[in-house]
Amino acid sequence: MMRTGHSLTKIGCVRTIGQRGITLIELMIVITVLGLLASFATSLYANARVKTYRSTAMTALGVVSTNQEDFFASNLTFTDDFADLGFPAGSTHNGVYLLDFIGTPDTLSYTIRARPAPGGGSNGVDQSSDEACQWFTQNNLGVKQSGPDPHCWAQ
Repeated sequence: MMRTGHSLTKIGCVRTIGQRGITLIELMIVITVLGLLASFATSLYANARVKTYRSTAMTALGVVSTNQEDFFASNLTFTDDFADLGFPAGSTHNGVYLLDFIGTPDTLSYTIRARPAPGGGSNGVDQSSDEACQWFTQNNLGVKQSGPDPHCWAQ
C-alpha cells in the first residue's frame, strides 16, 4: 500500500481515509459462495426427502405382512385381496407406492411388492425418480429385498 494525500492505493482500488464499504468484487465473491452453499444444501435436502419416502413403502409392507399372518391364522391361507389387508386401493395410504403380489398368495407363501406410483401419490410426491430403489419386496418368511440397489432396506 502506498499513502498518497488522503487516500490509500491498493491494486486497482482507491479508498479515501475513513471511507467504509465493500468492493464489487468482494460482493460477487460472497454471492458466489452463498450460491454454492445453497445448491449443496438443496441437493442434500432432496436426497433426504427421497430416503424418507422410502420408509412409506417399507412400513406398508410390514403392515401387509402382519395382516397376512392374521388372515392366515383365521383362514389357513394367505389372501390376495388388499381390502382384507387394510389397503383397499392397492397402494400405500398416500398413494406414493403401488402394492402388488408376485405370484398368487396361497396356503404356503406370499411375496408382496411396493413400486413407486407413476406420476406420484395424492400428496404430490413422485418417487419414480428414485433410481436406486425402484421396488421393495417382503415375503411370508420375512425376507426383505429391494432393487436395483439391494441395500435399500438398510438405508
